[in-house]
Amino acid sequence: MGSCYLGYVVPHIRHSLEPPFVKLHRRSISESERFFAIAFPSYGTAKLAREVINMASSLEALANLTADGFTGMSAELVAMRTVAMQNRVALDYLLAAQGGTCAVIGTECCTYIPDETDGVLDLAELLLPLKLWKSFKQFRQ
Repeated sequence: MGSCYLGYVVPHIRHSLEPPFVKLHRRSISESERFFAIAFPSYGTAKLAREVINMASSLEALANLTADGFTGMSAELVAMRTVAMQNRVALDYLLAAQGGTCAVIGTECCTYIPDETDGVLDLAELLLPLKLWKSFKQFRQ
């Protein structure tokens, strides 16, 4: 038979005290764009309206990706919780002669896996109108 050792499982996480270096690029307008925006106010208004439309499209895409990610993450968390509980039941069954898993491991045994899938799915449902808004706009046109 093999040997059993009592130990801790530590995840591989790197913690940095300094934020990552990210260079921000400012959007600047050229002198000709500035001239036309001042000379012809409707040009500036139309340009800003186009920027707002671009930002709204980006927000819709972000909402779609976020909702899909929340839905997928929720299903994955349910599966991981199920596997963890199955492993716990198997350990309790195998160690029943010694008093169960908690008797062998001690105080580190008492763990709780919270079920937060409802909150994640609620967030995905809140983003659903943004996903449907794009299809509604396309249907109207």
